[in-house]
Amino acid sequence: MLLVNCATHASLKTVYYDLPFPDRPGFERQTLVIVLVSDLHSDIYGKDQTPLLTRITEASPDIIVLAGDIFDDRAPHTGTRLLLAGIKKDLPGTPVFYVTGNHEYDGGKIDEILGELSDFGVTVLSDDYARLEINGVRLVVAGVEDPNKKLSDPSYDAGSADGQLKRAAGAGGYKILVCHRPDVARRYADYGFDLALSGHTHGGQVRLPPLINGLYAPGQGLFPRYSGGLYRVGNLTLVVSRGLTTRRPFFPRIWNPPELVVVRLG
Repeated sequence: MLLVNCATHASLKTVYYDLPFPDRPGFERQTLVIVLVSDLHSDIYGKDQTPLLTRITEASPDIIVLAGDIFDDRAPHTGTRLLLAGIKKDLPGTPVFYVTGNHEYDGGKIDEILGELSDFGVTVLSDDYARLEINGVRLVVAGVEDPNKKLSDPSYDAGSADGQLKRAAGAGGYKILVCHRPDVARRYADYGFDLALSGHTHGGQVRLPPLINGLYAPGQGLFPRYSGGLYRVGNLTLVVSRGLTTRRPFFPRIWNPPELVVVRLG
């Protein structure tokens, strides 16, 4: 029983990745902190998201990235609204970027979701990119639509993103790609992005460290290649969050607690 309790322990943890800036002019002695939030599915931590919000603010992020499935297609959106309201209140002025996940489209309420994000001051990246400068570092943050966009727009072609993403990757500065599904990052690995941030996998749901990093992930099947953690895909560094929800799929996370990801560059 003790082993079962340890294996299914679902307390939130914060995972840190310390990465160097590329060896290119303009990145000497600079720092940047990115908080990656993925696959919340509108879960609520503690009272009014306080434990989650506390961890986010303690990281002192320069930017916050919401990598899809922040909303759920069946659960009420209360947990997501609490998170967005807390970020807006506790971290005013911090840039927040969002890309769609599959569940935002599965619920058939994407226009409502995008409207709420706009109300909270979140920048939605829909196969496009934004430029900004933080701590003296020029940044390009590009975002890829989830392929499930075809549910609301049957004419949508995922390949239509290529032109915008090539322009983003060709711009100066440090180039970040945000895509809900990590397998999509492989498609863009040769474009010239420095860092990709992703989720979707829920950590492969079942882990047996160090033997099995993930048992199953949607879109990748059994023993997924990108179930959670840090990867190199060509010259691209890929960080895959194991996500925050404990409700999906409908069996426990095993040796796989929900996580908030903090990427520290310097």
